[in-house]
Amino acid sequence: MAHYSREPQNIPTTQFQAPTRLATTILLQKLFGMSDRQCPLRYKVYILRSIPFPKKTYTGYTTNLTARLKDHNRGHSPYTARFRPWQPEVIIAFPEKHTAPAFEQYLKSHSGKAFANRRFK
Repeated sequence: MAHYSREPQNIPTTQFQAPTRLATTILLQKLFGMSDRQCPLRYKVYILRSIPFPKKTYTGYTTNLTARLKDHNRGHSPYTARFRPWQPEVIIAFPEKHTAPAFEQYLKSHSGKAFANRRFK
C-alpha cells in the first residue's frame, strides 16, 4: 500500500525544525561557534514576517542570510520594499545546494503554505 503525505518525501522533517525569531548569526554562533559564511549548512530557506504588517510573510532562499535580510530591509527587493522592516521568523539550513531551492519552491506552493502554517506557528 502506498504512503501518501503532503510533506516532501526526500527532506527529513528533523532538518527544518528551526527556532523562530532568531537571527542567523546568533543561531550559528550559538550552535556551531562560526559565522554565517563558515557554517556547513550554507544553503538557507527563510520565512520573513513584516513588522508593521504581521500578516505579510516572504519566503526566500540564500547562502548569506545576514546580507539578504539587510537587502530586504533597505528596500532592494521590489516585493518586500512596501512592507519593511522584516524580521526572520523561520530559518531552515541545508547542507546541499539542490535541496534548499526545492524546499523554497515547496513552501511557496499551496500545500507548502499549509505545511508552514501547521509546523512553524
